Amino acid sequence: MKLRMSQAVAVTTVVVCAMVFSPIMQAQGTDAGPTDPQIVGIVVTANNIDIEYAKIALSKSKNKEVLVS
Repeated sequence: MKLRMSQAVAVTTVVVCAMVFSPIMQAQGTDAGPTDPQIVGIVVTANNIDIEYAKIALSKSKNKEVLVS
């Protein structure tokens, strides 16, 4: 269940970023896709979401193997 929620949040983040950056690209008159800084922003956001969910999982885990690593 939690993994599905994490995946849903990641997908939602990517969709929102695409919606935000799409008008910017259209205004610039380019169909080349997102720029390098835009891609970095998307990746950083997705990574931060994964890190936060990992911290939550670590704090709630009762598995000794998870807690030791």
